[in-house]
Amino acid sequence: MLLRILRGTGPGVVILIIIIAILLWISPFVNPHHTTELYYDTDPMPLYALLRAITGSSYAVGLIFAFSMMLLMAYLLVSFNTSVIFISERTFLPAVVYVLLSALFPAFQVLNPVLPAALFLVLAAGKIMKTYRLQGIAYDLFDAGFLISTGCLFYANFIWFGALLIIGIILIRPAGLREFFIALTGMVTPFALTSGFYYVLDKGPETVFLILERSITGDMPNYTLEGFSLVVLILMGLFILFSILHLLPVLNTGKISSRKTFLLLFWILFIAGTIFILSPSVSVDIIWLAGIPVSYFLAHFLVFLRRKVIAEISFALFFLLVFLIQILELV
Repeated sequence: MLLRILRGTGPGVVILIIIIAILLWISPFVNPHHTTELYYDTDPMPLYALLRAITGSSYAVGLIFAFSMMLLMAYLLVSFNTSVIFISERTFLPAVVYVLLSALFPAFQVLNPVLPAALFLVLAAGKIMKTYRLQGIAYDLFDAGFLISTGCLFYANFIWFGALLIIGIILIRPAGLREFFIALTGMVTPFALTSGFYYVLDKGPETVFLILERSITGDMPNYTLEGFSLVVLILMGLFILFSILHLLPVLNTGKISSRKTFLLLFWILFIAGTIFILSPSVSVDIIWLAGIPVSYFLAHFLVFLRRKVIAEISFALFFLLVFLIQILELV
């Protein structure tokens, strides 16, 4: 019953999503997190430094910003599917799943640079997919490169998603040097503008690259999972694995545009997983990026699983476990 209601598209579902989001974000308001400053707080990338300046030193204002960006992210996920229609049913379920994923790690329900970078990732993926079967020069690749590079000015490790641009060009359309040049120009432009800004401020045009280097090589504290949270994460891993296995046949039988979109999403998950494993400056806050493809995989699984009872039970269990994590955070 719960899944049947939330997979719809009416205004009532939108209200329910907002209510669920508010309930899942009560704990960080009641029990503030992250009393220790992280590397991106002490040495932030330029646009994240600007965002922190806007929010000031107020924890509550920063949290409201983070909550608002999370809701905007949920909207963009639905909008992306509506524009490409790779999940062949109009549903708000990806937004619901992302809201639930946002509450898996209460310690990272704070203002952080990964969340704004995630917004730019969805927008960039939409620009890449827009070039599918586009005749002539694909200037959207410039936009995609610009968006990825701008996201990097919030979160340094987002630079590795520049690989997604190359993969997208090869995957979506016949690759030519012109397309790669346009995409590279888009990637370079935000950094060139930022370097010029630092030059005007007499801080040295290389400043942004020094911050980038320090951010990529910085260390994040180990995030220890134990007890109930560890059990939930293992169950979530199995849930995601089943959703991917359920999706694989679609890659052979679905529409070409749907297959290419899902392949692009697989690459997003692969890049996020790789930098999580290899980079010392990445922690479970990568969920803001990895949650993008995962939201679509789980939504597809829940919508198209033939045994509806199993889908209902799986979603209800997912829903319950996330709420229990938040309840335990309050007690």
